[in-house]
Amino acid sequence: IGTVFMAVFSSVRDFARRVFSGRTRYGLMLVAVCLLIAMTCWRGTYSAYLRHRGVTELDSRRIPAALDWLTRAETIHPSDRQTQFSLARACRLSGRFDEMLTHLQRARDLGFPPERLKREQLLAIAQSGRIREIEPQLAQLFSSPGEDGREICEAVVSGMFLCYRLQEA
Repeated sequence: IGTVFMAVFSSVRDFARRVFSGRTRYGLMLVAVCLLIAMTCWRGTYSAYLRHRGVTELDSRRIPAALDWLTRAETIHPSDRQTQFSLARACRLSGRFDEMLTHLQRARDLGFPPERLKREQLLAIAQSGRIREIEPQLAQLFSSPGEDGREICEAVVSGMFLCYRLQEA
């Protein structure tokens, strides 16, 4: 038993010397620093991944899946303004206008650009069929769509269908 114990002890001692000497020590320190950074930044990175998946589903008009991904992103990192805005857009597309307003308010509080928030509110009004309320702003929406061209056209056409303005739609 003593010989076996000495052999095991010797092996462990040699392993510890190899690990904690020279280049291997720097490798372990690098791994420790990487783990520390990963533990610090994981929320933002994972939330961005979930938001990206949600926006991809939103672009494909798979609204329930988009809401699922975006809600998970919000759970991980609730103070992300882009996630709040994307959730507002998903709620608008699914007809949940009260929830949309809540997410727009959160995005505003977190510093999201006010002109994009205003545009999303106008799209909600258009989509709900109250086109007459925003007719003066429609020309401005169509003349400078930015990255929201598809959203603008879709919301206005939906609203016009609701008002039975089929020719204009």
